[in-house]
Amino acid sequence: QLLARVHNDRRRAWLRLALTTKEPAAPPLPATVAVSCDDVQPPLVWDIAKGINVAWRNTDLAGTTRPVVAGAALLVSSAGKLTCLDLTGKARWSDKLDGDPPEPVTDGKLVWCGGACFDLTGKQAWSQPVSAAKLYLAGNRLVAEGPSGKDKTAVTVLEAATGKELKKWD
Repeated sequence: QLLARVHNDRRRAWLRLALTTKEPAAPPLPATVAVSCDDVQPPLVWDIAKGINVAWRNTDLAGTTRPVVAGAALLVSSAGKLTCLDLTGKARWSDKLDGDPPEPVTDGKLVWCGGACFDLTGKQAWSQPVSAAKLYLAGNRLVAEGPSGKDKTAVTVLEAATGKELKKWD
């Protein structure tokens, strides 16, 4: 399930996210990703059952990858799909991907997940058959690292905007 707590302060906004695969035992201590401002502190207490500091939750998005934030979009890969949510938890769009997609990466305008690239409206820019257990964005290059045969790892470098393969090591 995906849990999120969003708080807008008049001075600046902060966002705190939690991703868990099941209901945490009391006291709830899910893994967290936090973005905060110097003058605003996020809450330190979570209670799913009582709804304390939980703005919304979505049990359909259970998984092992971390969510990625791009502006007002929250991107989550789980169960063979990439889902884009707004910060209220409402799904904007979803797209099926081959296999179990890795954690998405974004530059704030585009999002890459598995061997596919999307804009933040869900329009697919390109798709490429690459083995991607982990993705890295380095400037205008996308590096996909994944399994290749028995006990081997393949590394593929793609042009991020087009998906054109630039180099591959098996």
